[in-house]
Amino acid sequence: MRYINPQLVGQNLPNGWSQQAQQAEDAVAAAEPGNRSAEVDKRSQVWQALKNTLKSASHDKCWYCESIDIRSDNAVDHFRPKNAVAECPEHEGYWWIAFKWENYRFCCTYCNSFRGNRAAGLGGGKDTHFPLRNEAQRARTPTDSLDAEEPMLLDPTISADPGILWFDVDGRAAPNPVCGGPDSYTHERARISICVYHLNHRAVVDQRKALCHEIRARVEQTDRYFKKYDAGDGTARGAFDDAILHLKGMLGENAPYSSTARAMLMGLRGTHPVVDVVLAG
Repeated sequence: MRYINPQLVGQNLPNGWSQQAQQAEDAVAAAEPGNRSAEVDKRSQVWQALKNTLKSASHDKCWYCESIDIRSDNAVDHFRPKNAVAECPEHEGYWWIAFKWENYRFCCTYCNSFRGNRAAGLGGGKDTHFPLRNEAQRARTPTDSLDAEEPMLLDPTISADPGILWFDVDGRAAPNPVCGGPDSYTHERARISICVYHLNHRAVVDQRKALCHEIRARVEQTDRYFKKYDAGDGTARGAFDDAILHLKGMLGENAPYSSTARAMLMGLRGTHPVVDVVLAG
């Protein structure tokens, strides 16, 4: 997960989209409470029309896990679920913001939909989950304050949230060890988010692990180029520059698992001084 500036979406809404969204919102608000879920789903074209805009804001990457899956259509996730809330069975869902672009997140199938064995408590996927720190503060009607809620799920559109996650050398997501202890609020938010977003799904972990191994090999190679360059071997300068640029590219906004790459590089700082050159600037 890395920060997604929501204005990259707000400034690029398709022509006429806001009017279409307002019409859908008005129609659902006028529906009988028992019919709202069906009325919301009938208007799925409203959020589907924003998929490409959401996708572009993250360079085609899932906002939660940073995967790029060209084999899937992927999904527009409602951060606050539109029709139901798993943690509050009697809740109708946040139907009144079902057509607000601020509530949309672009995500892959594995982060969005449950995969696993529910009976055994295995698997993950956001589905209708939206846990809060204090259930009593949950908004249930359009007049309730969303700001009073304290979501336990990390949100990529909040600049401070992605840094609460960390990634180990085996590719697994974990709470950032410098952000509170095991009993802290931030640690618990990371733990719940890893589970709900299915961030440690095996296929994703394997890809992160391969990336970590590649980074270690490239850092060691870059070290060798630097030593030759520093010793006066002018022919090594170009190779050193290219190696630094390649590693910097792994941290770019368009690079898959760039947050994993940064965590891996930060872990190598003490033993490989060239890493500071990569992280600088």
